Amino acid sequence: MFIYAKTMNWLRQPTSSLLRWYAVFIAAAGLFYGAIPQFTVQLFAATDVHPDSLHVFRAIMGLYLGIALFLLLCSRHHRHHRPGLLCVVLFMWGLAAGRLLSIMIDPTWPVFAPVAATIETLLGLYALLMALASDRNTD
Repeated sequence: MFIYAKTMNWLRQPTSSLLRWYAVFIAAAGLFYGAIPQFTVQLFAATDVHPDSLHVFRAIMGLYLGIALFLLLCSRHHRHHRPGLLCVVLFMWGLAAGRLLSIMIDPTWPVFAPVAATIETLLGLYALLMALASDRNTD
């Protein structure tokens, strides 16, 4: 019964839950990049990763995991929700900007790049709206 009550309390906190979900997905993406970079590159670019480049993927993984940890910490108390949400905005819009830059200057780019950029832009916009609303509301 105690676990059920804790779970229900967790689900009733919309901003906390949102930050936790963002953290889970960001951590999963980071692990996808860093834990299995050969598979990731094969899947999206149909090429091999040179062993000298693996550190870049592991660095990206570290960045993603650090942001995920920050979001989890921010989800624990209301006064930290806004900084966590603003971190999500910067992170998502940074990813989208990088993809859009790639679309503009690279001769070829994956078909999913515009779709991913759109999703990242919308997720960042949602986080921004939640951050603005957190000024007026308390969870």
